[in-house]
Amino acid sequence: MATPVVNIEDLRRIVNRLLDRVEATGTTKIPLYETFYWDVPEEDRYGSDQRPGDLDVRSLHDDWDCIRFLLEEGEEPIIDQLGELATLLRYIADKLRETEDG
Repeated sequence: MATPVVNIEDLRRIVNRLLDRVEATGTTKIPLYETFYWDVPEEDRYGSDQRPGDLDVRSLHDDWDCIRFLLEEGEEPIIDQLGELATLLRYIADKLRETEDG
């Protein structure tokens, strides 16, 4: 079986459609009620043959602070910000799902 490949342009279009869907519900802001979350260290993240060892504690607030600077003129993105963005997108999905489930 061929290895799946993520096309970045397709991913961009998918993310835009999902965010458009969120905005269509009237949601334009998501409060970060929780501060901390568990994170599986990178070396353990993708191996499913054994449970991860120690978990890291990270901050949603710090993640948001790190990526929101990209809105400022002259700020250059760094690859690590993709991980911080991914965590925030997961948090948003969790909160929106809670709202839908009542």
